[in-house]
Amino acid sequence: MIDGTRKFQGDPEQRISTDRPSRVSPLFANPERIRGDWYALGRSRQLKSGAVLPFSVGSKKLVLWRGADGRLNAQEPACPHTGADLSQGEVIDNSLRCAFHHWRFDGGGRCVVAPTCDLPPDRRLRCYPTEERWGLIWVFLGRTFRPLPDAHESLSKVILTPSQTLRAHPHLVIGNGFDVSHLGPVHRMELSGEMICEQTHKHGLTLKYEAQFTQRYKRLLTGSTREGLSVTFMSDGGSFALLTVTKPFLFQTVFTARPGSSGGTATQLAFLLPRRRPDQWIRAMLALAFLLADDKKILDAIDFSPGWVPSDAVLRKFCRVVNTE
Repeated sequence: MIDGTRKFQGDPEQRISTDRPSRVSPLFANPERIRGDWYALGRSRQLKSGAVLPFSVGSKKLVLWRGADGRLNAQEPACPHTGADLSQGEVIDNSLRCAFHHWRFDGGGRCVVAPTCDLPPDRRLRCYPTEERWGLIWVFLGRTFRPLPDAHESLSKVILTPSQTLRAHPHLVIGNGFDVSHLGPVHRMELSGEMICEQTHKHGLTLKYEAQFTQRYKRLLTGSTREGLSVTFMSDGGSFALLTVTKPFLFQTVFTARPGSSGGTATQLAFLLPRRRPDQWIRAMLALAFLLADDKKILDAIDFSPGWVPSDAVLRKFCRVVNTE
């Protein structure tokens, strides 16, 4: 006879049902908040010298422009004179000129020309740190600056995938890399050896494990038949992650996740590969293709409202790290 009381006590879903977290966390997967992280805005080649373009990170609007010296600038888009949209302006040498009254602002946000004033008024635009790396434009929106994480110096070949949009929140897109309990059901992968998860700094989490595809054709196509895969997945904040595979060969993948202006996620991958091994380029991209194709349809339909169980420990830790800004 089955003891119904004991069965209820042993059901983890029932056991934690009275302790389910709020649907909306302080930051994690909260569509109303933008975490102070590095965000990839697009390819560097989009913004040529003298160009001005509007960009957005969720509801946060920015104006990006490149001066005659090639320097990239990211600033608030509202002119401090009357609020005109500076993305409608024009680059003059190394300054951005507002289309409305022709006030000009330098790369530091300082007003340097105001034709209607005897002297330029003490008005400034808020500026944001930028970086161009792996063929992408990056902007940092945090209060306390931290550098963009480095990749392996020996991987000099960069291949960018086409950008795409997912319906899930960026934190869920990055957090998918920490959801180890879905590797078997969704990706037909088996974990082997010890799994290690460490918080490397206030904003960063690192997960290390070894795994193998259970389907033979995937092992053959990815070159992982003998050794399997040795994986490190490292996040910085909630919108950047770096995947490092050391076996069967070394390659890295940069994961980007930027909140869209109307929800969802704008995402793009950068593969960092050995320059003289095109055979490995194909295998690396196949390995990720097998994983991402399966994930996309789930992330496009997910209605995130977690009922945590013990096997979610790594993903839950990532949630706590993101919630601590």
